[in-house]
Amino acid sequence: MKIFLALLSFVAFVSAAIQSPTYEVLETRTDYEIRRYPQKKWVATSVDSFGYEEVRGTLFNTLFNYIDGGNEGGVTVPMTAPVTTLVIPGEGPNCKQTFTMAFYVPEEFQENPPVPTNPAVFIEDRPEFELYSR
Repeated sequence: MKIFLALLSFVAFVSAAIQSPTYEVLETRTDYEIRRYPQKKWVATSVDSFGYEEVRGTLFNTLFNYIDGGNEGGVTVPMTAPVTTLVIPGEGPNCKQTFTMAFYVPEEFQENPPVPTNPAVFIEDRPEFELYSR
């Protein structure tokens, strides 16, 4: 089993219309949960920056454009939750970090997700992973 450590930028939607992948809660703490997610496809984009606040909107909007028809065929893909953000620290102090934000690909597109037209957007076939959610 591969452990995938990620900071989770959880977009909380209280709606039955928002699809989410199934997951298992491994541990519950006061401020967070540790969850295990199964192998699924996610649509993602990455950027290097000194801080998350500087790039959060850009990452989200890039992915939103994909689900809003910015893909081959102009297919509108439903919004899903959660939205994850993986942070890979730079090599030393005061170095840029790599931030990768991803949206879960809904079940109806898991077998054949629309191909992104933006070269900064890619489809990840993530193996099972664990993350911290707050």
